[in-house]
Amino acid sequence: VSAQMAPHLGQLVPFLLRQLEAASSHPLLVAMTLWTLARYAAGIDAETTLTPTVLACLLAKLGDAHPRVQRAACTAWVAWADRAPEALDPQRLTELISTLVPLMLQRYGRRTQTVALDALAAMAENCGEALLNTPPSLVEQLGAALMALWE
Repeated sequence: VSAQMAPHLGQLVPFLLRQLEAASSHPLLVAMTLWTLARYAAGIDAETTLTPTVLACLLAKLGDAHPRVQRAACTAWVAWADRAPEALDPQRLTELISTLVPLMLQRYGRRTQTVALDALAAMAENCGEALLNTPPSLVEQLGAALMALWE
């Protein structure tokens, strides 16, 4: 995050979160908002106390009815894993995988499933140590989901 942008994150992030929560938000606006939150992941994690709130919103948007929003939410998780992996502790990874895997199997179309798998791969690559500290049942759930997709 640039030095010029960092002081404004405290105002920008709440504005963006309000846009995500607005019921009248168009799917494209929501997708762009998710992209913006992902773009500034490292700064949000370092400069504000809003990381838990942002990650909770990203988690909620995984279950959105619109495929564009679903893909944007998955992509945002990839960006957080790349830019601020320290924000993704075992508890957050457990919440993410417990939410993402059933959605991926039951609601997502092929295109969104591909993006979700990319998100899971990014988590494994960037947050591997934290993943080792998640419950073993979570890894079993993930493995079973991957096998179901390949069958």
